[in-house]
Amino acid sequence: MAEKKGKGRIYEFDPQIYPTRLWVARKGVTIDEIDKMFEAICSDNITGCSFKENHTLPGIGTGAETFVVGHKKSGFMGCLVYLNSPREAKYLSHEADHCADHLFETIGEKERSYNHGEPYAYYQSWVFDCLYKVWRNKV
Repeated sequence: MAEKKGKGRIYEFDPQIYPTRLWVARKGVTIDEIDKMFEAICSDNITGCSFKENHTLPGIGTGAETFVVGHKKSGFMGCLVYLNSPREAKYLSHEADHCADHLFETIGEKERSYNHGEPYAYYQSWVFDCLYKVWRNKV
């Protein structure tokens, strides 16, 4: 699955088989930088709301946070994960699960069980791997 380095400290990843994107922002990216690139998802589940007016970045004590966003330039929707200094990989796993939940709700996949969970597990693992690469400066 392809990945592209982003400008500055925001990285974009393309899962190729799903109509979505994953963006990972490192600590230090400002809310203004994010607001220039992304729109928040409005209550009617479409893009168009100001990111800055609808969200705040995580503060001290929060390792990472996931936001559902729309990319202004490309029109892709997906998750933006803000890495705010997670000290342990468990934070990455937690955020990867949020991203997988969002994707599978978006594509209408509601059933998730041990016998019906492989697509979800693969996507969640892919997101975790992307987050881990950014966390460990391997991109």
